Amino acid sequence: MKKLISVLLVVVLMVGMSVNAFARWSTISSIAGDLDIASSGKASVVGQVTSFSADELKIGISLQRNGSEIKTWSASNVGQIVEATGTYYVTKGYSYKIVITARAYIGGSLMETATKTIDYGYFG
Repeated sequence: MKKLISVLLVVVLMVGMSVNAFARWSTISSIAGDLDIASSGKASVVGQVTSFSADELKIGISLQRNGSEIKTWSASNVGQIVEATGTYYVTKGYSYKIVITARAYIGGSLMETATKTIDYGYFG
């Protein structure tokens, strides 16, 4: 009986992981971005959101140092793709990441909000 429960638990966990691995957004097709930090401390940020069905997209990018927001960028576009870019000088000795927030609208109504985090790691 113990062996049967163990096998069932493994199967349930595997199915759960495969569902999560293939989970997709319903309106947003993709969220992509990059954070690059030059040796001078100049952080270059880019984020892009696409959708095949939305008629308006909005993007917000939050640059964070050790989990606290230090700079934001945003953009919107009537269409199926939107991109935001920016630069900001950061200091050594901290960990950095960007959090991209995407919002998709159809007919003026918010249909979906999604986020993606891109971790740069420690800049030293």
